[in-house]
Amino acid sequence: MAADSLDLVINATHGALQLALARDWTLLVSEEWCLENTSAELLAPALNDLCRRLHVHPASFGRIACVHGPGSFTGIRLALTTAMVLRRLGGARLAPLDGLATLAYEAARCLDLPTGTMIAVATHARRNLLHTECFCLGEEGAMHSSAPIALSSPSSFFEGLSPGSVLVGNVCSRYASLCASFAGEKDLKLVKRERPSCEALVLAARFAHFDTADLEPLYVRSCDALDNLDHLASRQGMGAEEAHGRFYELLGKTPKSSI
Repeated sequence: MAADSLDLVINATHGALQLALARDWTLLVSEEWCLENTSAELLAPALNDLCRRLHVHPASFGRIACVHGPGSFTGIRLALTTAMVLRRLGGARLAPLDGLATLAYEAARCLDLPTGTMIAVATHARRNLLHTECFCLGEEGAMHSSAPIALSSPSSFFEGLSPGSVLVGNVCSRYASLCASFAGEKDLKLVKRERPSCEALVLAARFAHFDTADLEPLYVRSCDALDNLDHLASRQGMGAEEAHGRFYELLGKTPKSSI
C-alpha cells in the first residue's frame, strides 16, 4: 500500500492498546490489544509489526493523534513518548485527544443523535471517584466540551446530570445499580462502552488541532505513588519532609538531553 499521507491514532488509556491507520481520516486498518495491565507495553512492538506487515515506514506518518489522558499513567507516558519519537523521525504533526471526548464520539457513532444532544462521559478514576466531562454534539459531528474534565463522586455526578442526557463510559458497568436508578429517574440513554472504537478514535482525530510541538499529558488526579509518598518514604527510613523535598528537587531538574 502507498505510504504517503498516512495518519496514525494511538490510544493506551482505556485498559487496552488501540492503533488505527487512516488516510485523510478514512480508517484503513486497526488493531486492538486487551491484556490486563500490560497492553500499553506492547505499543512499540505492535506498531513496528503493523508497519512491517503493511510495508509502511514509521517516518511516513504525516499526522499522529494520541489520547493524552485521562487514564492509565503508564499508557499515557508510553503513547506520548512514542508519538514524540515518531515526530522526530519523520516530522509528523501531533494532536492530543481527550480520552473522554473519544467516548462521546463513540456514543454519537452508535446512536443517531441530533445536533445539540448532551453527552455525559464518566470513567473510573479510583475508588469512589470518576473522571467526568459533558459534551454537546455540534454541527458535522464535532464535540464541544461544556465544562473542563473533573473528578466527581458517583453520587454527585449522577445528581448533576441533565434529564434526557446520553451517558457513556465504564461508569455504566462499575456502578450499574446507581446508573439504573438515575437512568429511570432522569430518562438517561445509556451507551455501555468501556472504550471507544477505532472508528471513533479516527473521528475524534478528524476534529483535532495538529501542531509541530510535543504533547503534554492530561493528568486529572495525582498518581498513587505521590499520594503514598509518606508511607513509601518511611519504609526507606526517610522522613516525609525530606521525601517531598527530594521529589520536587528531581521534578524541577532540567533534562540533560533536548530530545
